Amino acid sequence: MKNALTGILSYLLFVFVVFYSCDFKSSAVKDFIPGVYIRSFQGEFSKGADTISIEPFTSSTYAIIRRTTYQRIENGKQYPPERKLEKMTALYDEKDEVLKETKKGLIISFDPSHKTLLIGRGVYDKIK
Repeated sequence: MKNALTGILSYLLFVFVVFYSCDFKSSAVKDFIPGVYIRSFQGEFSKGADTISIEPFTSSTYAIIRRTTYQRIENGKQYPPERKLEKMTALYDEKDEVLKETKKGLIISFDPSHKTLLIGRGVYDKIK
């Protein structure tokens, strides 16, 4: 009887720890999302930087502003900087813990342990 009670209590404690850790992970990602992220890039034909700002709009909707500055390079000559501003809206997917941008269908994922945001192969570092 004592062994059965100990087994049941151990099982309940295990279940509690599993559920608590799942909820903590989910809220850790969601809490990490708001902020400012940057990425620099350089290639044969251009160089520049992206800045992404994310703010909550509702509990599951986020407003995203992406600012890109780049310089075209042609035959070794750098052209004047060009700038783009893009405003987006994304929905938080609780199951996959990602933002799904509503217009282009971008999937934006996060790695709080490395303080990064990922869009495709682009890796952005969180600065704020």
